[in-house]
Amino acid sequence: MSESQGSPMVVILDSSAIINGYDPASSISEHLISQSAASEIKDAKSKRIMETALIVGKLKVVEPSRKAVEKVKEVASKTGDKGFLSKADIDTIALAVEVKERGLNPIIMTDDFTIQNVAAHMDIKCLPIATGGIREKHRWMKYCPACGATYTGQEVEKCRICGTPLKRKSRA
Repeated sequence: MSESQGSPMVVILDSSAIINGYDPASSISEHLISQSAASEIKDAKSKRIMETALIVGKLKVVEPSRKAVEKVKEVASKTGDKGFLSKADIDTIALAVEVKERGLNPIIMTDDFTIQNVAAHMDIKCLPIATGGIREKHRWMKYCPACGATYTGQEVEKCRICGTPLKRKSRA
């Protein structure tokens, strides 16, 4: 990993971190969240946590650059995760990419396994809140459970041979 040990850590929050009770106001670290991830926070308790952190300056809402977003989409296409990431998921990883490019140490707080997988492929650390997190990196392939056709790196939802909805599994 090419991060410098002395660089400050910047925590990138996915909505699941706050929804599962993480309070950025209780930490000394800098916290960032994308507008799309912040907009996923709907319940009153989580909104109060987020709003308090914003007011006391422990959380900033930041939009990632188009370049960082494209970089994430490119990696997610290669891993087979792209179709399983929301805009908020992509923006969350893209913020971490930008932080890393500034020479800082990003860590994404999320329980989303797909975010964790793509981040792992980009050498970005993740810290789960309510789950154990992923155990290993995966590259996914789509397959047809009816005829056995396989698809990798393609944005296909139904089998081109028989029309059956595709499933996904880890490539060995």
